[in-house]
Amino acid sequence: MPIVHEHRLTDLRDVVAPGRLRRVWKSTVRHGLRNQAAPDLHDYLDVHWDVDPFCDNLRRSVLAGAYRPREPDVIATEKGKGLLRHLLIPAAADALLLQSLADMLEPAILRNRPSRKAFYSRSHQRPDVENLFTRTTYPWWVNWSRFVSDIWEFRRQFPFVVVTDVTNYFDNIDINLLRNRLASFARIKEAHLDLLLYILDNIKAHGFYGSRSNLALPQIDFDAPRLLATAYLFEADRLLKRRTKSCFVRWMDDIDFGVVSAERAHMIIGELDRCLHGLNVRLNSGKTQVLSAREAEQYFWITENLKINRIRKRVETHRDKPHTRRWKQVVRGLEKSALAFVRKVKVAKHRHGHWEKVYKRYVGLLSAVRSPALESEVAGVLLQRPAMRLKVIGYLRALGFSPVRLRMLREFLRNRAQTDHVACCEAAEVITQWRIPTMSSRILESLVRPLESPGHASPAVFAAGLTMLAKYGPSRRVAAYIRSNEKSWIHSAWGLRQVVACLPLLDQMDAEWVRGHAIRSGAPDAVRILVNLDRLGKASSLDRQVRLYVEHHKDSPYGYPVQKFIILAALMTGKLPSAAKKRLAASVGAKVADPVYTSRLAALAAAA
Repeated sequence: MPIVHEHRLTDLRDVVAPGRLRRVWKSTVRHGLRNQAAPDLHDYLDVHWDVDPFCDNLRRSVLAGAYRPREPDVIATEKGKGLLRHLLIPAAADALLLQSLADMLEPAILRNRPSRKAFYSRSHQRPDVENLFTRTTYPWWVNWSRFVSDIWEFRRQFPFVVVTDVTNYFDNIDINLLRNRLASFARIKEAHLDLLLYILDNIKAHGFYGSRSNLALPQIDFDAPRLLATAYLFEADRLLKRRTKSCFVRWMDDIDFGVVSAERAHMIIGELDRCLHGLNVRLNSGKTQVLSAREAEQYFWITENLKINRIRKRVETHRDKPHTRRWKQVVRGLEKSALAFVRKVKVAKHRHGHWEKVYKRYVGLLSAVRSPALESEVAGVLLQRPAMRLKVIGYLRALGFSPVRLRMLREFLRNRAQTDHVACCEAAEVITQWRIPTMSSRILESLVRPLESPGHASPAVFAAGLTMLAKYGPSRRVAAYIRSNEKSWIHSAWGLRQVVACLPLLDQMDAEWVRGHAIRSGAPDAVRILVNLDRLGKASSLDRQVRLYVEHHKDSPYGYPVQKFIILAALMTGKLPSAAKKRLAASVGAKVADPVYTSRLAALAAAA
């Protein structure tokens, strides 16, 4: 055990105060974990329903010096040309501590930023009208309109605009340099900074039995890494503020500024690169461009973005009145503009600059109005444009089920599931959210088989198949899938969570086999879920918190979540009185207009 210093304990007590941890869990972290690239089949209810003892155990562990971050699972998303970006799924305890620390450090860090032209957006914010149906890994929409507006001003004020970014930014951040810079900020306590960097250092990915290096911030979908990555380039912001007279914008590692001449642009680029070299990062020479004002307008699609801003405002103004003539005019105008843009970018010479972002904005607005105007266009995009996949899948979610849309997702899973785990999980989730009248075993197998692997497949890809089987598959097929893909989840704490979560769907023999694996693993997550499911199975009356969870459902394109159905199955096969089970089935059935769930609920009620 480490030697514990009282003054450091005093500082850490602020971070892990029970009330604070509970508040951070309920306000940010639970939503953040539910919004991870790979959804959890137990919906983190093992923490949420016992949040007070969970927070108390975490607090005591930290203050005793016994806290150790859990090795995270790695999930890949495709960047194109065979390149992958690796994201991490943190454990609930690690995510909670990171967010609590980020909330405490953020005011001090932002007080020290030299310019407000470096944009930093908090994660897990409520999506706007363009992102209602998309699970995004970063809320880029929050400041995008301001970002475009600033570049529009550069184009008006300067004859040249510089566009550049930092090469492999997160992978090259020097943790020691980062710590030194943060330590120089006033009001940042050393104990807070040490704990934050200790967590980040222990959860970042590393080579197979390779030693850890002092480079790289882990890429996880929470605020702490993005906040620190923003602060790491404050020195570059000072240089740009001085050299450009504040005529610059920075979006994490994307940097743009206006200049009066090409010679001046080259001089500032060279100075900026030397500044970054001292931070162990460099500008990306392949993406660095000096654009004329006209080229900048084309590169950023300024005119098109401003048009979309106007359309978006009309959509937001009239979307509460969907049956009016004015609404129909707004939708027709949006469809006409979107189709014109798509026809234009079909020609290779027009696919330049940020055209994919413009495409995604149109798809997002068409999702919001549920217009199928681009349905025939997006099948190829889904397979060939990794940066646009999540937006296209969100579009298909908004449009709802059709055989053609199901074929699109089936083709994607067959061709790209093993390389783009994030989009694979998203596609599987959409398929479970759709109200598919009938799912034949042949179609189900065509969806699931591309996700199976006798070797060490990604736990996220395995979980995508398990998610679909949890809704559409019989008990014996769920069990066979779990057993045949054991290597994909047995050494993954997160993967084991997904398997244990499905216990209510298995018969007794298969359930005992899974239970034995969970107990032998000693994994805290798996044990917590076992305790939670045992409590549900033994309950003789329906707890109010549980009843609200399984019964609450708003009719929406998202459908009844498969996570809720699994909890419902645990109750319907447990010790509840028969009359209570029938009332519960009737209450949920009245709110869920999904033929698959209706049929399965009827079978559970009949067995009660």
